[in-house]
Amino acid sequence: MAPVVTPGDFAATVNRRRAELRRAAEALLASDDTDWPPAGDEPVTWRTVTVGDLLRGNALAMERAVTGSQKTGEPADGSGARVMSAQDVTNGGAPSKNQADYNFLSPVLLEEGDVLLPETIGGGVRARVVGPEEAGSMLGPHVLLFRPDPSRLDPWFLAGFLSAEENVHGAATGTSIIRIQPRRLRVPLMPLDEQRAYGRAFKRIAALRRAAEIAGRLAEETARELTTGLTAGALAPPGHDPGKPRAHAPAKRKH
Repeated sequence: MAPVVTPGDFAATVNRRRAELRRAAEALLASDDTDWPPAGDEPVTWRTVTVGDLLRGNALAMERAVTGSQKTGEPADGSGARVMSAQDVTNGGAPSKNQADYNFLSPVLLEEGDVLLPETIGGGVRARVVGPEEAGSMLGPHVLLFRPDPSRLDPWFLAGFLSAEENVHGAATGTSIIRIQPRRLRVPLMPLDEQRAYGRAFKRIAALRRAAEIAGRLAEETARELTTGLTAGALAPPGHDPGKPRAHAPAKRKH
């Protein structure tokens, strides 16, 4: 039998959730608190190169994880790494899969500064830059890994332009399953200092998106708990005095 939760305990839990939501909303507002200036009277244009050109010039390396049909099972020493899936790349979460779920014929370990991009287009494509927390994890199937030479390419600059909607759709093929042809993706040519300025901007956008997702999730959870509390009789409406006697409906007259 489930434990009985008193209205006081329920209200305390909901109010803690509301406090989390307020902090998340403040973090969302703080994540983008400056104006973004116009680039000029006309949009800026750049000369561009393809990923294929960058690969040939050794400014960039590209990797894919190759898997077989059989699962390998967990290593005997228990040292199995976590695996970054395409869904993890898109939703910004930590690597969620286990090495035991795959048979990696060509395993790839993530390094800080790697840029990850889902290989197929679903509900949108979002690139991700590997941070220190994800370094050492394994690259999952259907994820493209771009490893830039940091002396020539800024990873956040690369991630931002690689995942631009127009760029992605220009390099995509297929009908039912739409795949990105990575060598056809294009990147602007600009000095490293200017790349880093764009990279910092793309990093801010990623933080804004992450803060919005956290605030949105907490808002949904808070709204659900508030509704449950009201409909289950555990919460009273704001401004309502629960100690006030309740009015009763008038009795019907007998004829």
